[in-house]
Amino acid sequence: MSNINISRKVIENLILARIHLFNSLIFKISGWIPAGTLNTNIDLDIDLTPLQIKTKTVLGGNDMMLVRFIGSTDSLSIFTYFQDPPTYNIGFCTQTNPRPQFTLPDIDNNEHKVWTFEKGLNNFQLRCNGVEVFNFILAGSASEDCVKKWSIDFTQIQFVSSNQEQDTVSDFFRPLPEGKFFLQLPSHLI
Repeated sequence: MSNINISRKVIENLILARIHLFNSLIFKISGWIPAGTLNTNIDLDIDLTPLQIKTKTVLGGNDMMLVRFIGSTDSLSIFTYFQDPPTYNIGFCTQTNPRPQFTLPDIDNNEHKVWTFEKGLNNFQLRCNGVEVFNFILAGSASEDCVKKWSIDFTQIQFVSSNQEQDTVSDFFRPLPEGKFFLQLPSHLI
C-alpha cells in the first residue's frame, strides 16, 4: 500500500472519529441550555443537528428571534418577527419589504413555544411546537445568492444583538435530541 493511501485512510479515520465524538456529545446534552449572552458563538452544526429554541413569545409586539448561523467563510441570519401577523426573513433569500408571513399553530399565546430550525440540502424549515410554520425552498428564492450562501457548512450559532436589531425572545436552546445523522460509523469507532 502506498504512503498516499495510508495517509488518506488515517485522515478518513480521524474525520470519522471526530464525527463520532461530536454525535456522542450532542446526545449527552439532554436538557435546555439558557440562551445566555447575546453575540456569543455556540458550537452547533445545523447541517447535522436541528436547533430548538424555547420562547414565551406573545404576538403583536416588537419581539424578534434573531439567530445567526456561522460558517468558516460567512455568517447568515434568520429573523423571526412576532408582530401580528408574524413574518420572517432569511438572509440573502427573502425580500424584506414586505417580509413573508406565516401562521402560528393554534396554541395559547402565553404558552412556551418550542421553535425547531432545520436546514436541509435545498430548504430551511421552521416548526413551532412540532407544527411546520414555513418550509422555504432555497432554489425558489428570487435572489441569485441564496443557494450559494446557504450551501456552506455552518458549525456555530449566535443569538444576535446589534445597534439595529436584537433577539428579544430566546430563553433556552438545545440541539434537537433525536438529531439527524446520515453517516453510519464503522463499528471500531463506536
